This record gives sequence, C-alpha cells and structure tokens, in this order.
Amino acid sequence: AVTLSLSDWSQRWGLGDEVSSVFLKRGISSLFEWQVDCINSSGILQGGNLVLSAPTSAGKTLVSDILILRNLVRAMQRETGRAKALLVLPYVSLAQEKTLSLKHTASPLNIKVTGFYAGKGGPFAGTEAEIAVCTIEKANSLVNRLIEESRQDVLALVVVDEAHLISDEQRGFLLELLLAKILASTQAQVLCMSATISNPEDLASWLNASVYKTEFRPIELAEYIFVNGNVLPAKLLRDDKCNSIPFSLAQRRVGPTFGLKDPDLVGALAYEAIRTSQSTLIFCSSKSATESCAKFLAGLFAPKEDKRNPVRVSDELVEKRAAILEELARCEGGLDPSLKATIPHGAAFHHAGLTLEERTILENGFRAGTIPVLAATSTLAAGVNLPASRVILRSPNVGMETLDPMRYKQMSGRAGRTGLETMGESYLMIKSSQWALAK
Repeated sequence: AVTLSLSDWSQRWGLGDEVSSVFLKRGISSLFEWQVDCINSSGILQGGNLVLSAPTSAGKTLVSDILILRNLVRAMQRETGRAKALLVLPYVSLAQEKTLSLKHTASPLNIKVTGFYAGKGGPFAGTEAEIAVCTIEKANSLVNRLIEESRQDVLALVVVDEAHLISDEQRGFLLELLLAKILASTQAQVLCMSATISNPEDLASWLNASVYKTEFRPIELAEYIFVNGNVLPAKLLRDDKCNSIPFSLAQRRVGPTFGLKDPDLVGALAYEAIRTSQSTLIFCSSKSATESCAKFLAGLFAPKEDKRNPVRVSDELVEKRAAILEELARCEGGLDPSLKATIPHGAAFHHAGLTLEERTILENGFRAGTIPVLAATSTLAAGVNLPASRVILRSPNVGMETLDPMRYKQMSGRAGRTGLETMGESYLMIKSSQWALAK
C-alpha cells in the first residue's frame, strides 16, 4: 500500500487536517495504489463524474467516503449552499449499516447523517451539511421534493453503490430515472460504483463521466467447482475444450464427516472450515432451503449419542450463543423455533422472512465468530458487508433462475476477510449433469 501522511492528504486532495484525522481514528493510515491513482487521475477532484468498477472488498467505499467528506467540508468552508450529498444503496440492510458507520465518521466534522429507508427519514432541508443515506426509492422521493421546491441546487454529490442494478429488470428503471433527473435538474457530481457492472463505458457515456477500472483484490480468491466430492479449479469452466467433467484434474476429494449422512457433502465442506475456526457463508436457492441447510448442519455438528463430538465448543462459546438466543427472544415475535434449535450448534439462516432486528443480531453473531456457519439467500451477497473465510454456493440456480456471472461474482467475492486472512475460498456446488449449465 502507498502510505500517505496527514500532510499528504491535505496537500494532494485539499482535505484538511480534521478530515484526515477522522480517517486515522478509523484506523486508516494508508491507501492502496489503485485508490491513490483513481482519486488523482479520474477527474473527480475537479468535479467530474465517475463510474468506478472494482471487485468486492477492493476499497471502493473509502474512495466514496473521501469524496463525500471533501465535497461537504469545502462547501461549508466556502458557504456555497451546496452542502447536501445523497448516498444511494439498493437494500435497507445496506443503508442501515452505512448510516451507522457514516455517523461515526461525519459527526466530528459537524456533518449530519440521516437514513431514509423503511419508514425512516425526516426533512432534508436547511443549509447544514448533510448526507442522506437512501434506498433507490427514497432517493427518488427526495430528489422529486427538491425539484418541486426548487432546491435541487443544494445537492453537491450523488453516490450510487451497486450501480449495475441499472440493468435489473425490476428496479433498474427507477435507478435510471433517478440519475436522469439528477443529470437534467442539478449540478451535482455523480459517482457510480459497482463490483460487477458489465458495461461501465456505456453508463459513463450517458453520465458524461470518466471510467476507472481495477481488478485489484486485497485478498486472493481461490475459486472451485465441487462435484461428487471432487474439488476442481473453477478456471476449467472457462476452458472451451473442457466439455465434460475432467475428474482426473481434481485437486482433492472430500468425504462425509465422521461417516455421517451428507448427500451433497455441504456439511463436509463447512466442517473443513469451522474446525480451523474459519467462517462459512452458504448461499442457498430459496428461503426454505436456507432453513433446511441450517437445520441439517446443526444436526451434523451436534454431539452424538455415542459421545462423538464433531465440533468442540468451549464454555465461553456456549454462553455467547445463549446470549444471542436471549437477544432474539426479545425481538418482536419472539425466538424463532428453528433458530433456537440451530444456533447452539453454530449454524443459522438469514433471509427476508426474518425481521431487520433479527437479521442484524445474526449478522453480528457471524462477524464475531459466535455463529461460524450462516445459510443465506442470494440477496445477502449485495445486501450486507459480511465477508467469510469460505463461501459455498449450494446450487447454480437462484430460485427458478440460473445464476448469472454477475451474481456469481457478487457471492464468490464475499470470500476472504481483509486483515485476517491472505486468501478466501469459494465453492460452486453442481451435479454431474450441470457442467454445461455452469459453463
């Protein structure tokens, strides 16, 4: 990484010591080379629009945080009246997480942070510096209100994360409409970011923006195909000559854990990781599949009648899992019976059928390592910043649809925990008959 002192930040980007110290308090004292290059060469310091394409966990968020704070602090100093920023995120869970983290960052600078999602919000008025963290739908409402009140000039910057959703069949039109209104009615700078956008140049052309692309990942990602217990490198799928499963090229074979019944060996793959204290995130094709998977794994990991204990659990861990159950019991609707059965054995599930409060408790338990295995639906891949040592894609299907390359990248990109590991692993599980489908 390229280390920048406080004076470097101030001199190069006009941030000022107070902004630099905010990042230092967050433990950020250095930048990756691509971040420095992006900020210096893309034109964003001069107010230009930018489409930024970088892998999951590469550090896009830090670039946007620097730009947001720089714009608003400069607006406050110059009293331009353009001291509002919109940060647009696709899911309530992401907006909730980002609102909390930005409040810690922005409050020392007297910048207000307001979340607009799931019934939350308030007036977006006055001349005070403010960041509105919004879902796409709420961002549209805010921009409509500003235009109706002829106050659109207060917008200094609009940041859109997960910008590839502009091509989404269900919500893409709303994001396109939002950006069209911002381009036509405001002078705001626009930053669009994505890990999986397939056509950044097309979006940039429409936005009159520059494009910055990097393939950098701070943690190496090892991608595998898992079929009939065989672990094969995923690069074989990209080999045009490889039209059938080359079992002879398998790097290793995986068998059932302790000889227990495990038809597709998802339990064996998960056990490999958690026996070395690594976390495992398993993406399933439906809500019911996440619950079935968590129940199956809990049964696999639980102590057996013959006193075999596949997973050793310390007294401290038992207490921490009991504390999570108590937290969940205090949620509206009480403790889910399935979670009550699975969490003591280190497994849980995560899907939209749980309340926001329940999902947050489970996410925190997973991050802390108290719950080492989490079975989730695909929306978690884009919805929450929840990295894992090992990611398992249980099927090449999502619901009734086949997994596309964009969603695959999002899910597999969750593998690897920055600062804790040097490598993450992803496994796409397929049946022998699905090799052509996976290709």
